[in-house]
Amino acid sequence: MYDLQVDFFIKEKPTPVKFFKKFNYKSKKIGLSAWCSALNASLGIFKDDRKLIQLERNYKSGYYTEAMNNYYEKLQSNRVLGEEKVC
Repeated sequence: MYDLQVDFFIKEKPTPVKFFKKFNYKSKKIGLSAWCSALNASLGIFKDDRKLIQLERNYKSGYYTEAMNNYYEKLQSNRVLGEEKVC
């Protein structure tokens, strides 16, 4: 799966939320850790890739924070709504 994640960074526009959706991460902590690992691996292979460099800068500046929080809040609320329907 790790190779697929690195490929995702090269072939797609790999924002954190797109990555979480593509690889079905339900945990923000685990998803973000995998995203960062794949980004670092991709940067190790493609050191001068402007898209990856900008992606890292955006992440470090907090550019994706709100989108990530919204994604996981929505995911959590959908789970709660699904549980309520079962009762």
